[in-house]
Amino acid sequence: RGIPELRAALSAYTERVYGIKCPAHRISVTTGGMQAILLCCQLLLDPGDNIVIVSPIWPNITSAAKLVRGIPKYVALDRKPDGSFKLDLQKVFDAVGDRTPAIFVNSPGNPTGWTMTSDEQKALLDFARKRGVWIMADEVYARLIYTRPVAPSFLELAGPAGPVLVLDSFSKPWAMA
Repeated sequence: RGIPELRAALSAYTERVYGIKCPAHRISVTTGGMQAILLCCQLLLDPGDNIVIVSPIWPNITSAAKLVRGIPKYVALDRKPDGSFKLDLQKVFDAVGDRTPAIFVNSPGNPTGWTMTSDEQKALLDFARKRGVWIMADEVYARLIYTRPVAPSFLELAGPAGPVLVLDSFSKPWAMA
């Protein structure tokens, strides 16, 4: 699950950045973000299951889902008149079916820059809890936001029992691809 000292440092970092405690035993270190995405797909998806993916999206999640014989089910962001993007949460809710164990959200998103608000995260988390669905929150761009120190995170809302897997990486904020 990773070198204990690194996991302890990541726990301290999470507390410093997000103001929440995430004990080191709840942190796993992978060789990279793509491996983390693939491991989450292997954990959550059985062959034939679908995963709801907010899009447009960098294709890593699509490849990982297909690798485990899952079926990507896309929910497109809506384009606002000013050219920015907005998520219609009802479209996400409607896309979840009996064979949907997970919803994938990348926020801030690549390639759009769209960022989920805390209120949207709370509504999605409430829905996931009611439906027994996991949220895979790809938050690798959380430090690359210009309106505040860090983007809203599911870490701030989920708590230890939340059905959320937060994916992060050194590659974006520290340019360590």
